Amino acid sequence: MLTGTKGILIAIEGIDGSGKSTQCNLLASYLKKVRIVASIIKAKNQEQNKAFDGFIKAFEIASDSISFALLYQALHRRQFELTRHELKNKRVVIADRWNPSFFVFHNLFGHLAKRPGVRKCLDDLAFEGLEPDICFLLNVSIKTAFTRKSKRKNEAPPTKQDSEFYQKISAEYSRIASEKSWIVLDAHLPIDKVHRQIVSAVKKILLEKSEIYIGA
Repeated sequence: MLTGTKGILIAIEGIDGSGKSTQCNLLASYLKKVRIVASIIKAKNQEQNKAFDGFIKAFEIASDSISFALLYQALHRRQFELTRHELKNKRVVIADRWNPSFFVFHNLFGHLAKRPGVRKCLDDLAFEGLEPDICFLLNVSIKTAFTRKSKRKNEAPPTKQDSEFYQKISAEYSRIASEKSWIVLDAHLPIDKVHRQIVSAVKKILLEKSEIYIGA
């Protein structure tokens, strides 16, 4: 059990196809085994995707519009609200992406790319400066990521434009990871090995943040 803490926020970041959802689920299963209450919280889950896509279609919102960007930030705010509730109840939250997913795109593309002040204000409104206690970046090549995505979603092979887009996103993730001293993991490694590396780092945070940690 975990006591004597205001909760712990663990974030797992990376491009699509890096293995975030897999590692979030594995970590949640591990924590459950050692009797620690943990929740995976993301901006939207698979069940909500259909409703989200229906909303976008019904209101004819283009993916490159300001409306789309603000709608996603509303989802980020809801992710924060759910996370804050869990943390206040002294629980562990595993965030499948946190605010970096906002910055890695809008630092480079879209209507906010040239408006750093607006980006910061929107981020402050959504996340109120709440930083993860520990953040992992799953680093993977674009080729590997697309191979995984195509198997999972039966997608068409990436175009040159797709590859260039994700190269820039990946580079921005790496830049932010270096700036914030995240733990960068080689996501080409076997899934169980990456999981063990995450668990090893999380155990240290649990011991530092809690008065009693049973099950390590």
